[in-house]
Order: sequence, then C-alpha cells, then structure tokens
Amino acid sequence: KISRFQVSQNNPDSAARNTEETIYIWPQPATNHNGGDLAFGADGYLYIAFGDGGSANDPWGNFGNAQDLSDPLGDIIRIDVSDPDTTYTVPPDNPYANATGGDTLPEIWASGLRNPYRFGFDAFTGDLWIGDVGQNAYEEVDYWPAGDNSGPNFGWRCYEANNPNITNGCGPIGDYDAPVSVHPQSDQSWCSVIGGRVYRGTQYPQLIGQYIYTDYCGGNFYSLVPDGLGGWVKEEILDSGLAGWSCIAEDSALNLFATNINNDRVYKLYDPCPMAPPVVTANANLLESSTGTAYWWYLNGVLINGATTQTYEPTQSGSYSVVVEVATGCSLESDTVSFVYTGIGVLENAPLMLVPNPANDAVSIGLGAYSAKASTVSVVDALGRNALVRSVLGEPTITLNLSGLANGSYMVSVRDVFGREIGQASLTVTR
Repeated sequence: KISRFQVSQNNPDSAARNTEETIYIWPQPATNHNGGDLAFGADGYLYIAFGDGGSANDPWGNFGNAQDLSDPLGDIIRIDVSDPDTTYTVPPDNPYANATGGDTLPEIWASGLRNPYRFGFDAFTGDLWIGDVGQNAYEEVDYWPAGDNSGPNFGWRCYEANNPNITNGCGPIGDYDAPVSVHPQSDQSWCSVIGGRVYRGTQYPQLIGQYIYTDYCGGNFYSLVPDGLGGWVKEEILDSGLAGWSCIAEDSALNLFATNINNDRVYKLYDPCPMAPPVVTANANLLESSTGTAYWWYLNGVLINGATTQTYEPTQSGSYSVVVEVATGCSLESDTVSFVYTGIGVLENAPLMLVPNPANDAVSIGLGAYSAKASTVSVVDALGRNALVRSVLGEPTITLNLSGLANGSYMVSVRDVFGREIGQASLTVTR
C-alpha cells in the first residue's frame, strides 16, 4: 500500500497520522521479497518498486509476475501524485501510457525485476540505480539513464544476472537489459544486495561520481564508476566486517549514510584519504611525481619493476601513472600521462665535446663523465639514418674516422647498454 499524508502544521517534518490517503494498493501473494522502496525522480514523478510477489523463481501465472505487464509485481511503476485532488495520474511519457484493455498497466515504467529492495537516483544526473536482490546464485546492480522512458526489462525470471534461469517463453539474453555489476553469492557471503547512491557531496572530492553500494550479509562496500568505454569499473572500497546493512541514503548536503539493523546504528560514509592525488609533470624525457613517502610507477596499467623513486625516465611510449603513499595508510594514484619516447634522453651534464668541429676526416669525442655508462657512439645524418656506429670500451676519449661521410650536418649520440641516450652533440663535416 502506498499512502499520502499531510504534514503537521506545527512541524513540517512530521506527518499527521489522521491524514492518511491510500493512493495505490496491490496484493502480495507471499511474504518475502516484496520490494517496497520509493523515491521521487528529477522529473517530479514518484517511482515505486515492487518485488515479484515472493516464493521462489517467480511461480505466479504462466510466465511469472516480473514478465507480466498486467500487474505491477516485479516492476517499477511511475506515477504523478502532484494533484492533491486525485490519487494519481499516469505521466504521458510512460512507456505504456496509452495501453488499454487491461493486459498492460500504463503506470509500469520498468519490468523484469526480482526484488528491487533499494534503489535511488543520482542527485546530479537523475540516473536510476537499482539493487536487485537475487535468487540463489547472484546479486545484481542495474542502471538506467535519466530521460529514457523506453521501458527497460531487466530479465527476471528468464535470467538471473547474466545467466539463464527459467527461459521457457523467453527471448535471447540480448533482448533484456543487462546489469552493470554482478556479485556471485558464493563470494564474500553475499545474499541481498543493498542498492546505494552516487556520492555528490563536496566534503570528499575523490568520492564524487562513485556509486556506492553493499550487501545485507556480506558487508563489503563497493563503488562503480564509468570506464569511459561504455562499461564500468568495480572496486571494493571497504570490508566493514558487519552484516545487517539495510539502506544507504543521503542528507541535504548529499553526504552518504548507511543503516545497520543488527546494531540499530547509522554510519556516515567518509573518505579516509581525502588529500589531493599525486600530480605527474614531464621535463624532457623525465617524469616527476609530486612529493610522497613511497612511489610505484605504472606503464599502461602495469607495474614497472624497480621504478620506486620520485622520478622516472621512460624508455618507451605509453600511458604512465604513479601511485604515491601520501600519508600513512593512504596511497593514491595520479592521472595517466601520455608520453611519446623520442630517444632523446635526459642529458646528465653538458653536451659532448667534439674536436675539431667542424671536422674533416676525423673527430675526437670527449666522453668525460659518460665514459662509465657509455656503450655505443653513433653518428646520425639529417634524415635520421645511422651513418656510423661504434662500440665504446670505456675509454674517456675516442676518435671517429669520418672519411666515409659526406659533407653536411650530423648528430653524435652516446647510448648506454639499455639503448638510452645519455649524451649528444651536433657535428658538421666539411672538406
């Protein structure tokens, strides 16, 4: 039963018991998983979630309640309750608003749900997030974007999460709207997913945009964020060690709170590491992180062995990031930096000394401080081709025979055993 109350004249936060008006009622054939959550969307309409009626595997009728549009069980209805002189009206853009004959209820907005016990809207985008409690194998989270009133069908009882359940009379799985997150009940003792909220507060900037949810039995809190490719990134952010979580809600400042019915407490969710994430800057071929107490560099998401200092000199192109311990127990990751390796390394000292320069048939190269690291010396022409390459045996000064080189401008490069450039200088050959 869905009822409307008038607020007390003396307290606008208190409903007067004697003003109850029933606006929607539907019988439940069983006592378990009856849904029951409700909320106003950004469009001003009231959304109400019903479970499929209870028992197991939605046994009601020929095809189950959740796939039967003649009743609201296993569905979310969407109604307009703004007129105090009527119980409700059906929004004209409901997917079945023009249905007649009783085979389809015009108030139904979404179907194919088992027990959408907790759902909520993103306070910024208006998108809908649903925690749909599973049967015997999976817990799922469903998502639907604001403004899309095309009538999503999330697949129950035909499918439980992404797996066949009772498919008699059902279409292929692609006909239904897939969950954005699935948790096997065999993992972490999950039993009843508790749909949450997207954090939109201002106190914890790094949580902004994260959808946070948990489970009644498991007690592990997870976040979902878009991966930028049409999918989602799921991350466990807290193992509470507690069962009994029943609701995640937000206050007027959009802070998030979680209720636990096992200990009758309300908990505020917070970020234990609210400091700013590290920043990576590039100086020639050197990447440098902002200050921390420990560093771990990554290339294309893979840890680089041994790269544990504040600076890192890349030897190949790719996307680099760094995880920095910014405080005890707080390690944060930087944004990725796209880096193109040019082969022009970071010069440790002054450019190479070439004598004479311009040169005729020979040139002497003073390696100086480079001699201990140098492996090869090459002479590269204006088109980037190696005109001359010579191994270096650790001598501080070497002489190159230039008799085979044409007149022109060249670049002399010294590289270490890893192929990294550690010194360079321009050379002119003239005769």
